[in-house]
Amino acid sequence: SVDLAVQLMNGVPLRESMPGMLMKVQPAQFENKGYSKNTAKKKKLKKQLKHLQWMDGGDDWAPLQQVSTVLENVFTPQEVEDLGTARKKTIIDDVRTETGRCGPVLNVRAYWKNPRGIILIRFKHPESVTKCIEMMNDRWYSRRQLKCYRWDGFTSFGLPKPKKLSDIKLNVTFD
Repeated sequence: SVDLAVQLMNGVPLRESMPGMLMKVQPAQFENKGYSKNTAKKKKLKKQLKHLQWMDGGDDWAPLQQVSTVLENVFTPQEVEDLGTARKKTIIDDVRTETGRCGPVLNVRAYWKNPRGIILIRFKHPESVTKCIEMMNDRWYSRRQLKCYRWDGFTSFGLPKPKKLSDIKLNVTFD
């Protein structure tokens, strides 16, 4: 049937209105380029499994409140303002190295303007949180006793919002 199609259709005009445009029909040439359906499916499946993080022994996901620890009384806002960014970096590095003994630390976030001196630490595994609380609670750092507890998942440690409009301070200058 391929030979018949080549005989009948090769050299025939594409449209009757365009006699100069002739069709060229020939048998298809097939080449194996090293690509097969099975390898493509395997690559796609491997990519999907990696995306779901199921390749390395299971799903390691845990809710934030199970892997987050609050460290309180680490610094004072006045201390941070007086000493600047170098002191901030030192505090973060100290906390990361000390809490790193409990397990892999994913994130360390300091709330510099919070008067309670709060640092929120996120671990990879929930067991690390328990170890951190045992190790860091009632420990001394820069002549202050630290409090360490599990984050409840709701508390925001940013600056508190004023309750009344009269509590808001405005700096207005007229030129």
